Amino acid sequence: MFRVCARRSSTYAQVYRSSIDHPEQFWSEQAQKIFWFKRWHKVYDENNLIRPHWFQEGHLNMTYNCLDRHIPKHGHQTAIIHDSAMTGKVAHVTYKELLKEVKTLANVLSKKYNVKKGDVVLIYMPMIPEAIVAMLACARIGDQFETLLKDKRDISSYL
Repeated sequence: MFRVCARRSSTYAQVYRSSIDHPEQFWSEQAQKIFWFKRWHKVYDENNLIRPHWFQEGHLNMTYNCLDRHIPKHGHQTAIIHDSAMTGKVAHVTYKELLKEVKTLANVLSKKYNVKKGDVVLIYMPMIPEAIVAMLACARIGDQFETLLKDKRDISSYL
């Protein structure tokens, strides 16, 4: 067991060192592991290290990378396991089911409620699969969203 932990620690240290010593190469390699609709021209702006602009000119969609690209090979596999302490039930949601729900909610938000890219949406729900659907639907549209996971406190304490 110690050897496994030591190996992982050693690997972590190497990966970390690489990210510090060769950031352009390191982050370029990491970014190539996800799908980009438009590849970036530069990984980051070295002239502005306080607030660097990452992956300039690049275009990706988080929900595509989280859901759509997994459908052909893994659509039937579980994407979310919800183990409810309230009901004592365990629910499994597949990638295909999750994508369908996300697309439906994104469509309702944009068509019925005129929510569009750049709008800010507040999500006030308990931590249930539908909260994840709401977050992914907002991201799919291009909204910024804030979450207030419902608990015993009144929402006015957040505002």
